[in-house]
Amino acid sequence: MISDDKYSYTGYVYTSSGWAAMDGNYNAENVYFDENITVTRTVGNVETSNNTPKDIECKGKNIKQLFEILYSTEDLSITTDTPSVSFTLSSNGSGEVGTTFTRPTATLKISDIGSYEYGCKDSEGTKYSSTATGITFDSLKVAGGVNTQTGVTNATTSMTEKKAKGYGVGETVTYTASETDIPNVTLEDAKFTYNFAILAESTASDRKPLTNLGNFVKSSTESTTNFSEGIGAISKKTHYETKSWTAQGTRYWFYGYRMAEAISGVDDSGPLADPTTITSDEVRKLPTALKAGYAGGKVTSAPSKFTVPAGTK
Repeated sequence: MISDDKYSYTGYVYTSSGWAAMDGNYNAENVYFDENITVTRTVGNVETSNNTPKDIECKGKNIKQLFEILYSTEDLSITTDTPSVSFTLSSNGSGEVGTTFTRPTATLKISDIGSYEYGCKDSEGTKYSSTATGITFDSLKVAGGVNTQTGVTNATTSMTEKKAKGYGVGETVTYTASETDIPNVTLEDAKFTYNFAILAESTASDRKPLTNLGNFVKSSTESTTNFSEGIGAISKKTHYETKSWTAQGTRYWFYGYRMAEAISGVDDSGPLADPTTITSDEVRKLPTALKAGYAGGKVTSAPSKFTVPAGTK
């Protein structure tokens, strides 16, 4: 007996060396409340005023959970980053008619494998960091198309693939148009269009997100035996996209002046020995040259005014 009708009881357990008292080392998660606790003053998250009684909903919860009720706020608006890829093309072909361009290249790259805001947990209850462990890409494919505006025909079945499965963050697949695809690399007046398509398919992760308190949140329809459902799980994703690459020749026009003889104080990039034999390269060295392009015979920009120095021939 401790005091009046209060008693202390000690349990015993038999071990290999004999009986031992079970009298301590309790875990806070193993001590549960059989009733709610009533307070008349605000305690942490449980607010009350004017000595009004209010229950702390702790029946059936342990001591650790009681402190979480009082002093922690659980964030249920969990955010996840789903797997994503980037699709880029080399620069469009442009320049003066008659010059050459480089055949285009399409690049597909895994930019993000996915992540969880507060970490995740698998179907066996093992906790992990914020990384979406278990996510890979089963397929990364890139295809090139013909000179058409309608996209790549049957791109999902005729794509170039680097390998089967197991793609991680940072891995890339590229496709460069071949000589068969684009036999001529000389810029012409007509616009040339070449299309690419990419296809990326990721696996579904068996990791489910945790709250900031480390709890797994089930959806309202989720059963206790079916772990395949849940809130915020990263699911399988398929990404298909097309892009067009164009090459357009432009005819430049130049204006300016070149001096027949050098004049002091005038920057004319050197005099012409014979103004009647001006070459294409010399035209492109005109000091006030304006490379205002036009296509199909339409001038898109008029020249600005300039001063012709005395002595010009």
